[in-house]
Amino acid sequence: MSSTVLRQVDFKKAGDQFRATRSADPEQRVTQDAEAEALRWLLGSEGISDAYLAFLAESYVRAVSRAVPNVTAYLAELTQKRPETIRGHLKEARKRDLLTTVPGKAGGQLTAKAREITNGEYLDRVTAHLMGEQ
Repeated sequence: MSSTVLRQVDFKKAGDQFRATRSADPEQRVTQDAEAEALRWLLGSEGISDAYLAFLAESYVRAVSRAVPNVTAYLAELTQKRPETIRGHLKEARKRDLLTTVPGKAGGQLTAKAREITNGEYLDRVTAHLMGEQ
């Protein structure tokens, strides 16, 4: 493909259309609703626990990988908290060794400690809550 053709492609418009299509996907909406419910339930039942921070960090990593435009605002909407609060929670997740840091930009990875929490007993508890078993 020549540079002349590449200059004619509106990548911003294509990206916006892709994001709009993805957010209209009903299956993804269900996933976001479940994710939001799980985060709000963990925060409400335990406060700012390692479990809540690990699941928040997992949501953060997933949102960054999907190229969500404003990850903090997205997570704030899910948790029904202010973006400043979410930034503080993510900072605390890093402090508690649940999320790694990428200097100078959004991102990071779950640590082994966070993966153990999000795949262990707490996953069972969250799943039971979402299934209405608690």
